[in-house]
Amino acid sequence: FNADKAKSLGAEVETTALVGNATVLTLNLAYLKNEYLDDLFVHFTPTGPPVNLKGFTMPHSPEFSILFGIDHTFNFSNGSTLEPRVSYRWTDEQYAGFLIKPENLAPSYSIVDFSMSYNAVKNWYLNFYANNALNEHYYTMVQADGAVVFPGSPRTMGVTLNVRF
Repeated sequence: FNADKAKSLGAEVETTALVGNATVLTLNLAYLKNEYLDDLFVHFTPTGPPVNLKGFTMPHSPEFSILFGIDHTFNFSNGSTLEPRVSYRWTDEQYAGFLIKPENLAPSYSIVDFSMSYNAVKNWYLNFYANNALNEHYYTMVQADGAVVFPGSPRTMGVTLNVRF
């Protein structure tokens, strides 16, 4: 079922800047404010009284989110390049379940990603990456009144080798 009426207002700014010949800065800022405008009655329990969500924030709607990234390209005399990149993402608290209840409010979290790429002049390319490098524990969905949570992605590291022939 859907709410009859809701309001969402927000803004997002995304910018990329080249600093010098080899450094790229990326910044994304997002703001979101929303709420149910009409009556929306839900039952938190099968036998309990209905609760009206009018005036509450919608689920999966962080009010603020920020992403900042920096990468730099090192050029070597043989024509190969080395490109380290680091990014930081912060997401504000949000209701992670359909029911707007305190136990479904997921706290804010921060994620740091890192990668290092080497592109040889010859026909190969090597990339090392670490997503969620600091192994932040967060969750993206809640069910059963907070008893069941769906965790976000844990630290993931890997190496990719591409060979062109």
